[in-house]
Amino acid sequence: MPVASGGRSRRVVVCDGVRAVFARRADGRWCLANGGELSVLEGLGGPPEPISRLRGMGAALEAGVAGPGDIAELGRCLKSVASSTDVFEARVPPHLAAAVTVACSSRGHHKAAEWLCWVLSSRLEENLSADARVGSGWLGWEINSGLLPRRAWWNGCGWLEGLDGEFWEKLAHHSDYRVPLAAEASDPNTPPARLNELASTPSLEVIDLVCSHPRTPAGALKFLCQSARQNRTAWRVAQNASADASVLRWLSTSPHRGVLEAEDLRLLWLLAVNPNTPRDALGRLSRCDDSSVLSWVAYHPSAGRRTLERLARNRRWEVRRPIAWNPSAPGRLIARLAADKHRKVRSAVAERRSLPEEVLEELAADRSLEVRAAAAANPELCERLVRQLAQDPHPRVRAAVARRPDAPPDVLAVLAEDADPGVREALGGNPSASPEAVACLAEDPVLGVRRAVCQRPEVPEDTIRQFARADDDWLRWGAAANTSTPPDVLEALVGDSDGQVRDAAARNPSIDEAVLERLAAHRDKYIRHSVVENPSVPDRLLEQLARDDCAVVFSAAAYTLAERRARNPARTPAEKAAA
Repeated sequence: MPVASGGRSRRVVVCDGVRAVFARRADGRWCLANGGELSVLEGLGGPPEPISRLRGMGAALEAGVAGPGDIAELGRCLKSVASSTDVFEARVPPHLAAAVTVACSSRGHHKAAEWLCWVLSSRLEENLSADARVGSGWLGWEINSGLLPRRAWWNGCGWLEGLDGEFWEKLAHHSDYRVPLAAEASDPNTPPARLNELASTPSLEVIDLVCSHPRTPAGALKFLCQSARQNRTAWRVAQNASADASVLRWLSTSPHRGVLEAEDLRLLWLLAVNPNTPRDALGRLSRCDDSSVLSWVAYHPSAGRRTLERLARNRRWEVRRPIAWNPSAPGRLIARLAADKHRKVRSAVAERRSLPEEVLEELAADRSLEVRAAAAANPELCERLVRQLAQDPHPRVRAAVARRPDAPPDVLAVLAEDADPGVREALGGNPSASPEAVACLAEDPVLGVRRAVCQRPEVPEDTIRQFARADDDWLRWGAAANTSTPPDVLEALVGDSDGQVRDAAARNPSIDEAVLERLAAHRDKYIRHSVVENPSVPDRLLEQLARDDCAVVFSAAAYTLAERRARNPARTPAEKAAA
């Protein structure tokens, strides 16, 4: 584990016995100051892994995607990548994803190359069938494996395209042959002719990218499936949301069976999920006996009438229910499902829009509370039926009415005094609840009801002050997030013992600017990050935080400043000073 020490312009890091010095340059960027010393040590047979790791850290600092405050954590992330069995299991937080990626571009370690291939795959993620993505990192996972790659934490990988030209130049000349090929295969603008050439590469990582590329020709996709030694290649093609219908039709028939297993349920499932799968292929898939495959066929908008009618006669309710959610299902079939023997099917029909009024009326009087609750939540329910269900004997149905923003005010007023706390709690989250009802619910003896309204601006000030002093963390968090909370209460909450309460108070636009200024220098980087996310933070504080030592702060501040300047490009110096 790297150990860092030093001042504001120089940091000394010792990593597995190897010493590195990082220094601040005249332009404010940090760099590795003793690279020559490390080269000599490497030439004398020094440990290659820590030397490579320190060089990668220097590259990330020099590129401006990490700061000196990130050195220790960045070193742990690089070690996690190098020691992981699968790179998507490495522990890399969102704010250091770019730093780890830049560091790996400067390393020859095979795990660094795998990390780069995995990150590059994010450029094609939008071309995968949305429902076939298990987590966000699809390169190394097996479908239904239960692993959720950590890239799902990153909220997309748009930062990747924002890295400078030097990073892409490093990829093009990387020592591992897979990396430059993966950079080409993941580029959405790579021409079909070049993708045809890349289809013959021996790297599985590159083949994955070619199979998932929107511009890969149909002939190349078929070739890859025929020449593959693993089912994984066919799975990638079946995930490709831009794959030609002829390729998907071919995958659903027999010619490829000599290469793939006769019963490849994962492949059939991916075909059923792909929006481009043609009607005749879906008809063939409907003869499969697997419930998950049949369920997706039943939900597919291209499924034909005969296919849906066959599935509506299936003995399993899990197969019949998705037909009710299919926008292409004929009305006659939906009316038949409204009388289905299983409540799960009828409740799915009750959720459907554009139902005939007589069908909705039958479902609103159904013997199953689950069906009546689904009908009560249907946005097209008429007022007469809303009033009828507001008097239902079961609280779950009344709670569904209490959540409706279009419910009549007199109905909501009655539900505010309902004997069941679950109904009152449901009303607390309804934006149409009157200020009087919210004030009443804020004094409710049941904690869950008070929690439901603690963020609402209609809560009286005295009650907000009570919430801020409560023993319950949730109530204090609600007071910290409430835009009606007085500034003096917010100032007290920024010193709360709970981190989420402190963060919520720092993000609250009602907090005093003087308090924000103090928090901008807080020792906790996540508090400083919360200041950046406050919509009322002035530009001068953002400019200060854009020079922070930690990537989670300075990257967010720079992004927020750029967004503001893009929205208001013509601001005068006087206006900027006032901000």
